[in-house]
Amino acid sequence: MVLAFTEDQKKEIEERGMTVIQEKLIFHRFVKAIKPVFNKVWDMCKNMSEEQIEEFLKPNEEEI
Repeated sequence: MVLAFTEDQKKEIEERGMTVIQEKLIFHRFVKAIKPVFNKVWDMCKNMSEEQIEEFLKPNEEEI
């Protein structure tokens, strides 16, 4: 994966006290950690019917 930042983004990163390399490292570590979770959810969704997916994505009334 290649990450490219504009000059404005680079300035924003550096204003936070980080380098672009540090920002990329954090992003790559995040992707590495989240990818197995995403793959597991994707596999679950592939094996679900449309009705099950709609029920799964429907917001819980208690949370609203």
